[in-house]
Formats: sequence, C-alpha cells, structure tokens
Amino acid sequence: MHNYDPKRDADKDIRAAAAEAKLTGKRVLVEVGGDWCKWCHIMDGFYKQNPALLDLREKNYVLRLYESAGTPVTLGNSSVLTVDLKAIPGN
Repeated sequence: MHNYDPKRDADKDIRAAAAEAKLTGKRVLVEVGGDWCKWCHIMDGFYKQNPALLDLREKNYVLRLYESAGTPVTLGNSSVLTVDLKAIPGN
C-alpha cells in the first residue's frame, strides 16, 4: 500500500503533517517500519481486507511512514503512534 522512504526529513515532514491535520481536523499517525518488514506488509494486507477500517484511517488520520534504522529484523512489528499536535511548537 505504501512505500517507506529512508530519506524523509522526519522533523519537516511531521510539522507538515501537523499543519495538514490542523486544517483538516485529523490526527497524525506515524508508522515506523520498512519495506523489508514482514509485519508491515501484514498490516497493509489487513487494511486491504478491511475497507471500512482503511476508510476510517483515511478519514481521520494524516499518515506518515518512516524507514526504521538498523538491520532488518524477521520478528517484531512496525511501530505506530499518534502525534499530540499541542506538543509541536507553533500549533
């Protein structure tokens, strides 16, 4: 569904996501994983198989994906978190 980009500037990108969220009334959802991550693909597949859940995510969240640093792992899962917009200066 989505590709991870290890070259993204997380600070700049999250600030842009916060601005978009403020304008749209959405929350920011950040997923940290990688294209190499088995569990990230499982989660993408879960969203594809559950269109109502995907629609809920798309209507309520600004999604940002980040490549995690280090060696890919075969066990574990991607990290998903929401951002408190009040914690970002200027919001």
